[in-house]
Parts: sequence; structure tokens; C-alpha cells
Amino acid sequence: TGVKDVGNYKECDIDEDSFYWMYNINGKQPKSGKASDNTVAAGDTIEYIFYYSYLPEGKDDAVSKPYTSDLELFGENGETISDSDDEAAED
Repeated sequence: TGVKDVGNYKECDIDEDSFYWMYNINGKQPKSGKASDNTVAAGDTIEYIFYYSYLPEGKDDAVSKPYTSDLELFGENGETISDSDDEAAED
């Protein structure tokens, strides 16, 4: 299992964009994204980062980068995202 949502930030697809969680251990992405494949020790830092992936117009390869709240897709302006909003976003 992985992180699916934290607060309003939910792993999902909206239109043709994908939103998902990744993590770093001590500032580096692990070789395997599967948490059970990675060992952490006392003092290690685990950082979760919310990403989005999109296909730029006219390009064949998707671009992934950290999500910024200025996009306001997940209720940063104070509104609460409900389960029905998630279902509508997935259609």
C-alpha cells in the first residue's frame, strides 16, 4: 500500500493529468518506490511530495513535477473536496 491522500490532496486523475505521491529518504528517491523494499534507520528523514504528471501539447512524453498549491485544484482556497467531486474528476 502507498499514500492515497493527505488532507485534500488525493491520488487521482483529473482530465488527462495524474496526481500522485512520491517520497524521498534522506533527500533521495529510493531505487524502488515500494515502501517495503526500503529500509530506514533511526534519524532518517522521509519526505512525501505530491506530484502531477501531464502531457504537454504536441509532445509524446509526459512531464512530472511537484504540485504547487497555486494551481488550486485540491481546495487550497478553503473549499472541501468531497467524494462526489473525486468521482466527477475521474469521469
